[in-house]
Amino acid sequence: MKLFRYLIYALIGLYVGLANADSFKITLENDTLSFPKKDSEYTHGTEFAYMRNAPLFFFDEWGIEVEQTMYGPKLDNTDTMKQGEHPYCGYLSFNFLGNQWFDLNWADLSLQHSFGFGGVGPHSYSEQSQKYIHKWLHCKDPKGWKKWQIRDEFIFQYEMYANLNIKAIDANPFALYVIPRVGIDAGGFKDMVATGVDLKFGFNVPENVGSGMILAAPQKKQRSDWSAFALVGVEGRCVLHDTSIEGGFFRDSPYTLDAETWVGEFHWGVGVSYRAFEISYFNFIRSKEFATNDRNPNYGQITIVWNF
Repeated sequence: MKLFRYLIYALIGLYVGLANADSFKITLENDTLSFPKKDSEYTHGTEFAYMRNAPLFFFDEWGIEVEQTMYGPKLDNTDTMKQGEHPYCGYLSFNFLGNQWFDLNWADLSLQHSFGFGGVGPHSYSEQSQKYIHKWLHCKDPKGWKKWQIRDEFIFQYEMYANLNIKAIDANPFALYVIPRVGIDAGGFKDMVATGVDLKFGFNVPENVGSGMILAAPQKKQRSDWSAFALVGVEGRCVLHDTSIEGGFFRDSPYTLDAETWVGEFHWGVGVSYRAFEISYFNFIRSKEFATNDRNPNYGQITIVWNF
């Protein structure tokens, strides 16, 4: 119960700190939400974020976020580890978010920054979270966390993604956007560079800049009270280090693997909004992230946004 008490304290702190927030976002990611449904090494992720659509320093909007992610082997109802399976790893982070917007006349550019402080290991409380989720889903209790989890290590993580929003078709109310992007992740959790492109199309689509996922606080208002969109995209990654697979830099873990350097991703999604509320679903399919992976990682994501 300590985990949920800490999360409640964190959410209260977020509310007090951003009492005048412009939007609130919750994101849930789980392999049971994938289509087709299949067990995956990335088992669950949760994000809570408050955003302010107001300038701070050199950011046009900013916010804070609590993020927890967890990974594990396919067979997690035993305390033995099958060689070649994904290690147990949990990650808990408190992030400062900052977005910058630039009007290029022919396109809109956004720079999305995230500065994260947290850690991996038992003090990420991912074991307790996964057990609660499995109990709620009536799944078998995971048993390998205490013996096979990546060890405790403090993490500082910086992420920056540049997104170019190009309006290819504007036939009101229909619109089509082409969104190329490039990004970097650097720090103690994941070190990688990524690039990709999305096609986003629909009716009364908000003209927010981004990788196609619904942003917490769109810069520009949508044309109507309602909107609907679909998206399809690809991404390629060059992974230099992945702590969830290879372990941390400063402490030896009981079981690790070598991460694949080149990882590809295909994703698609749909979303709708009505006035202040937005909801979207995305499905992510990746190539193998380590050599002995016998299946492609696959998970679903649900995001709900409330714009105050």
